Amino acid sequence: MSKKTFSIYGTGPAKAGEGLLSSVSQQANVSDRSSIQQIPATQLHANALNQTMSMDDLAPLKDSIAEIGLQQPLVVTRDAPDASGTPTYRILSGHRRFRALCELQAEKRIPYNLIPCVVKDLAQVELPISAEAKEKYAISTTNIENRTQTFSDRVALMHMMIDVYHELKAVKSPETIAGRRAFLAKRLKLSGTQIQDLLYIDKNIVPEGRALLDDGQMTLTAALALAHQSPEDQRAKLRFDRESAAYAAEHAHILPKDQTPQAEDMNADGEWTPVLTRDLLANLGARFTSLAELLDVENLSDRQREVYAGYAARVNRMLTKMEKKIGRM
Repeated sequence: MSKKTFSIYGTGPAKAGEGLLSSVSQQANVSDRSSIQQIPATQLHANALNQTMSMDDLAPLKDSIAEIGLQQPLVVTRDAPDASGTPTYRILSGHRRFRALCELQAEKRIPYNLIPCVVKDLAQVELPISAEAKEKYAISTTNIENRTQTFSDRVALMHMMIDVYHELKAVKSPETIAGRRAFLAKRLKLSGTQIQDLLYIDKNIVPEGRALLDDGQMTLTAALALAHQSPEDQRAKLRFDRESAAYAAEHAHILPKDQTPQAEDMNADGEWTPVLTRDLLANLGARFTSLAELLDVENLSDRQREVYAGYAARVNRMLTKMEKKIGRM
């Protein structure tokens, strides 16, 4: 009698070898140089070269695996056998999936200990680089399409590929002729501009800004603009944004229930939006008192004075427009 294997996709038995893979993954092609193997979780372990991957908020991933199965198998490479001679494997791609699977097994939400893995032979990385660099190359290229990556995850992979580039450049490999940016862009499937922007943000953004970026509370465009300011001005801008958000939340009750505050001060025709007009007229005194306290004008740097003087001039222009418009009513 054949042994049944558990499939999370539906409640019926799966075909041998399918295991935790969803029906979509079961139909996917596997490259000629790789093969899917069902490997016990106890034989898999995290990769010391890839310990920066975010493990926050695994609940949605766990629910997805429990309901429809893995969308992709893990990618691993063979490691040295353990003390008993049992084969072990290092994870190249799938650290979050592995953690989610281990937690699901511990919670007894999946009656399955075998994990589908694509086993990569690092010897197939045909580049004149060290074994460690080949592993970094494999980690970077197998994780580039991971949609759950934070900003810090992405730049960590980029720095791994930069290490590969430097080893290749040291041996004058033709792979480096086009330069570092082109090398990274080709292998990480990004444009040269994206590479430049990511590295600039990574080098220049303050930790508070990086945290917002990693949490999805700041766009890359906003982060790039922030990173072009001095650390002092970056922190002042972030402090201003926090205070403004707190003020808006505190006074949200004055806004119409069917409207939310607009990011723009005026619409495309140069007219005030109803929301901002109402907010400003109702709370003008409180707003300027709060702003003055926030800016602490006496302690601003010359650059901050210049920036906020520009803000004040803009407010003055807007108030002049409002005054003229009200006068015509």
